[in-house]
Amino acid sequence: MKGITMKENLEIAGIVTYHDSGETLVFTDPDGYLDEIRYAFDCRGINGWSYDTVSDDPELRLAVNTVVRGEFGLGYGTEPEETDGERQDNDYSHAMEM
Repeated sequence: MKGITMKENLEIAGIVTYHDSGETLVFTDPDGYLDEIRYAFDCRGINGWSYDTVSDDPELRLAVNTVVRGEFGLGYGTEPEETDGERQDNDYSHAMEM
């Protein structure tokens, strides 16, 4: 991954952190971010890492949501679930932390 300098104005897609090593990966490429989330699920399961989708891009957020829901066997929704009439973002990052 190419390092980001202060002069560059790149939108961050997301961040993946591996807690055992302290490694933090910052992604400006949405596809690379999704690939890393898939890799982390495949290699580590749900423990020892976390992710944070920084981008407000609805397509990226839906893609991340679909990957995570699939990992937890929740099916593939097209919209965030609603609770008590209020729209809630599906955030499973707390499930990734120990």
